[in-house]
Amino acid sequence: QEAMATQQVLPLEQLVVGARVRVIEAFESNPKNKIKLNVGVMGSVIKVDDDGDALIYFELENTSTKQWIFAKNFHKFQVDKKRRLDADKFVDGAQVVVLEAFMSNQKNNRMELHAGLIGSVVKI
Repeated sequence: QEAMATQQVLPLEQLVVGARVRVIEAFESNPKNKIKLNVGVMGSVIKVDDDGDALIYFELENTSTKQWIFAKNFHKFQVDKKRRLDADKFVDGAQVVVLEAFMSNQKNNRMELHAGLIGSVVKI
């Protein structure tokens, strides 16, 4: 039982869309195009499917990528509770992830904000 206590799987309610996660144990992602996720890599949950697996947008040194992570690997993450975003509470400094592409609301220089884009709330 002691070994099980050190590898607690994150409760699903903590790994919700918008949650920020940090890799605390290096491992390979699960899709066909596997990549190694090293300790300290940060990501944002974009989607959680019906099986409980998560599509996470990771910010790597030279690039960014979206990777499916099986629920069995959730214990290899730490949820950044300070950065968790409740869907109905946008606050200054909160980090957000675009889930569906849309056009920005600026009067000048409107642009498409693509799915997976990460930003921070500057002013409400």
